[in-house]
Amino acid sequence: MKIAIPLDNENVFSAHYGAATRIGCFLIDSATRKVRKIETLYPVASSPCAWPDWLHQEEVTVLLAGGIGAGARERCAALGIEVLSGVPSPVASLEALVASYLAGSLTFGESPCQHGDQDGHHSHDPAHEH
Repeated sequence: MKIAIPLDNENVFSAHYGAATRIGCFLIDSATRKVRKIETLYPVASSPCAWPDWLHQEEVTVLLAGGIGAGARERCAALGIEVLSGVPSPVASLEALVASYLAGSLTFGESPCQHGDQDGHHSHDPAHEH
């Protein structure tokens, strides 16, 4: 299992997937459910809307996010990436976030990212900020 977490420029959990600049990845040993490796990945595509294919190529299986738009969520799901949104922010640490998820004790709220039009389409207007 490979868990991805959106990060900001300071390598801190980005509560909004669309505002992330990089991804923290935790490779989990399937037998022990312990972290085997932690890495920070820097996407080649500047827009997080284009990241689902890249995350799939990086063999991500779970994405833990605060807010994430319907388009990115649907693209991830179509590629077999489980998206769990509504992660409360701030998080104590990325390691604690992953440990809570693995222990089954992570609680989720509403995904605050509900922007876009009523059909769930995401706005790519230059004035729209992530």
